[in-house]
Amino acid sequence: MRALSAGLFTGSIALLMLGLQPLLLGALADESRLDEAGIGAAATAELLALGLTTGLLAGFVPPTRLKLVNIVGAVALAGCNIWGCFAAGAWFAASRGAAGIASGLLMWIAVALITRASRPERVAGIFLTVQTLAQAGLAAILPLTLMPRMGANGGLAALAALGLCAALASIWLPSRLAMLSKPEGGQANLPLGSLIGLGAVFFTMAGVVGLWIFVEQLGATPRIGARAASLAVALALVAQVAGSSVATFLSSRLPPRPILIAAGLLNIGAVAVLGQAIGAPLYLASVLLFGFLWLFAMPFQTRLLIDLDPTRRAAMLLSAAQALGSAAGPIATSAFATKSSLGGALVADAVLFGVGLLGVAATAGKRKSVLF
Repeated sequence: MRALSAGLFTGSIALLMLGLQPLLLGALADESRLDEAGIGAAATAELLALGLTTGLLAGFVPPTRLKLVNIVGAVALAGCNIWGCFAAGAWFAASRGAAGIASGLLMWIAVALITRASRPERVAGIFLTVQTLAQAGLAAILPLTLMPRMGANGGLAALAALGLCAALASIWLPSRLAMLSKPEGGQANLPLGSLIGLGAVFFTMAGVVGLWIFVEQLGATPRIGARAASLAVALALVAQVAGSSVATFLSSRLPPRPILIAAGLLNIGAVAVLGQAIGAPLYLASVLLFGFLWLFAMPFQTRLLIDLDPTRRAAMLLSAAQALGSAAGPIATSAFATKSSLGGALVADAVLFGVGLLGVAATAGKRKSVLF
């Protein structure tokens, strides 16, 4: 239990920046250290590096020397945040890419521990709740403490200090974990259904983050108003905590595939309502639903992949699929956005959710193995 708690602690610190991106990247833009293109480059670089590092380690590296890996990742993450204090433009994006690699090391440890738990979907729900609360707490504290005097560097300095704190988790981490069982036919085989499931997760998360980056802009209309738009972001965060909390108790009791299909349909509905800009109440309700579904669905993604691949090797790749999808979503939707309209971006986002939904449906009965 102490080892699992240590893994969740270090994993939560690894993901802190993802919840603080709007706050810190916006502050960097106000300080003229990043332009709009630089904000996108920094966010994408970190998510891509995080997803690729976690995925490659999960797929090809045995879970050994975890204490050393945790210390290296924590110190490297702290160093990258300190680097960011002195960087701007492309160099800041490079610092975030390096931070993504360091975070990937820490997430690999967290994912390895979660997938080996007796009820991994429940632990995944707890992890989502803890990390969201940590992000929300830091987002509330920083603007009142360090950032008024230090600007964006105050937030980066806090992340550096917390990165060093993650190294302390090594005291309770095991040195190594048991290898996951091999599937029938050899270690190179992965069920086809799990590959489709990972693809479905990728497109679903692309839809989630592809919509999230436009939530505030979608509220900036005369029918909705700036006050409701600002309130929506805070309410969405509260809804995310509620979603992960509810999923923690329900993910082991409900079948994952129907839940994920229903979530996909509801997300498409939320996109459609947001595109109409028909008033603040419906706008806020749609954002609340979207925020709730965001983290509510993720423990069911864990369940789905374990059902499709009981060896849990596919579940080890879940965080990579989520991070890579999150990085791809903003690129895909923003390509269809214009200064005068976000209609194209919303259509693209609905397509991403639709592909994810179809992918989940296509996993039914898929247990055939393919080379991986």
